[in-house]
Amino acid sequence: MRIFILACFSCYAMVSQLATAAAAQPATATAYQITPSHHGVAKVTGDLVFPSKALWTISMPGLISYPLIVGDRVFVTVANVDSYGTKLYALDVHTGKTLWGPIAISGTYFWSNATYDESHVYVVNFDGILMSFDAATGAAGWSVQLPGQYAFSSPPTAEGGFVYVGGAGDGGTVYAVDEKNAVEMVEFMLNGAGEQAASLEETSSSLEEMSSMTKRNAESSQQANELAKQARTAADKGVGDMQTMAAAMEAIKVSSDDIAKIIKTIDEIAF
Repeated sequence: MRIFILACFSCYAMVSQLATAAAAQPATATAYQITPSHHGVAKVTGDLVFPSKALWTISMPGLISYPLIVGDRVFVTVANVDSYGTKLYALDVHTGKTLWGPIAISGTYFWSNATYDESHVYVVNFDGILMSFDAATGAAGWSVQLPGQYAFSSPPTAEGGFVYVGGAGDGGTVYAVDEKNAVEMVEFMLNGAGEQAASLEETSSSLEEMSSMTKRNAESSQQANELAKQARTAADKGVGDMQTMAAAMEAIKVSSDDIAKIIKTIDEIAF
């Protein structure tokens, strides 16, 4: 039987399961967008044909998460209506009947999300508390507070013995938590992201200021060059004027000498 799960996000969310008569293995969706890598691609055999009606439909008391579909079970988290927190359910994939739950997931806001690996469901809430539950019975396993961040809104994923979670608030952190006991934890710190962004913004501002100063200096240099050209032109004109004046004075001197000679000649004739 090929399984399709549809989630309707409303005040009273509906989960519908549609089935075809085609023989196939039950669908598997272990994380957000189906696979641990969150790529949203599922492999199917044969033609993908949607049936004409729902096999079953159930009402949930609040907004519902994406479903996890493993074997004969569907796992969802559902937001509380009147208070912060969510609840975790396990449903029968064939009938929609609640197999276990609801299990209360406390925390800030109305958000939590889950992933599946190796017979366990792992749930993280907005505050960064990561919890383990037995997929068959709903029995609670370990619980751990992820350190260093305070805003967790990224869907978790699990593969290869580790649960991976992203946290934010002060930069960012990616956590890899051992599925067996949560004792072994690796943190990939991105806490410098905020400081780096501020530094980049400051550097950008400095570069803009330097560019503006360079532009002003270039404009000032151009103005100084124009003034120098004007001064050179004025100086050249002054030299020309001085030469003209010297020539005029020389001409006046020559004329004065000629006049003096004429006056002397007149005097000699007269006396």
